[in-house]
Amino acid sequence: MRRFMLGVALLATLTGTRAFAVSDGNYRSALMHCSLIASNTDVESYTEDGCNTMTVTISDGGGHEYFGIGYPHTADGAPGAVPIKLPGYAVGSNLQAVNVWTDLGDGCTRTTVPLTPPSSPVEGGCPWLSPDAPNYYSRFDAAPQPDRGLVVYFGDDDNSNAGEHDGSSKVNNGASDGGGFHVALDPASVSPWLGAFVTQNPHYVLTHPLPAGDAGIGFCADGICFSAQTQRQVAYEGGYCDVNDCSSGEPTRDTADYSGHSWDPSSCSAANDGATACGGNDLGWWHQQNGTAYVEPGVQIYEDPDPGASPIGPYPLPGIYVGTCGVIVGGGFLKMPDSPYTNDAHQLVLTDRALSDDAVGC
Repeated sequence: MRRFMLGVALLATLTGTRAFAVSDGNYRSALMHCSLIASNTDVESYTEDGCNTMTVTISDGGGHEYFGIGYPHTADGAPGAVPIKLPGYAVGSNLQAVNVWTDLGDGCTRTTVPLTPPSSPVEGGCPWLSPDAPNYYSRFDAAPQPDRGLVVYFGDDDNSNAGEHDGSSKVNNGASDGGGFHVALDPASVSPWLGAFVTQNPHYVLTHPLPAGDAGIGFCADGICFSAQTQRQVAYEGGYCDVNDCSSGEPTRDTADYSGHSWDPSSCSAANDGATACGGNDLGWWHQQNGTAYVEPGVQIYEDPDPGASPIGPYPLPGIYVGTCGVIVGGGFLKMPDSPYTNDAHQLVLTDRALSDDAVGC
């Protein structure tokens, strides 16, 4: 778990899934064509047909995927075709094959090109479109809708680090480390943006700074997260509503704002998810204390809100946010002095409350 994986990844706005482990606001297991159990540490030998550890896809805003390329998910420690290892790391050393798939509306076809003998390409279907498959995602059943715009997505997770499995079966929310970026071009967003600009609606313009779409990039590795977004994205979905009545709402926070948040012990991680390492309660219990954590329009650096992360310290990392919602600085060892603008986590928080709106940011 402490093998550092800095593969930056990208993530798209077309997801509707819950349970986010890589907490950068971009990466989604479903967009990698992986189930939420594919990377659990207690199934290190498990592989999933169609699941990719690194991928690039092109879709429309309705969810139809026209093209994708990636390299397949492997067992932990599985050898690749060219097992070249960077000093201390093993990024890409499990590369065994390349998947390429297309679907222009006449059905999805996939070609797998093995990089080890036998090396003949293998033609086949796309298992993530089968309702019986563990990595089935109904959104990909959408018919082509090119008028809904274009979404380019790149994702990468810690399985590219020698096949590492770094999720926890106590939570089942996918890989812990990784990241991604997305660029979404949506013609339908131009008219609302122009209307907001003409009517001098600063809230809409500041939370949707790109008139023709959305973009973001981010990564999380060993507890350290970075995210730069043009619109609010869900970074992490806790399990609070699984055990509590959320009819009146669930607890939410911005990832860089630590106010009211209780951190699990630094020894607690997906690889050490029992009560002994997690301070008397297992990792699943800590997950259930958390609600939704968001990344906001702007740039933020923060401690991974997922208790399954394996922080290398300092813990928690001081939070930093600069964007259209304001400024947040401090926390952890960087304690800000008491003031009207300091929260209970000893962070300086300067935000424009006139922009407050949970639906779109701030």
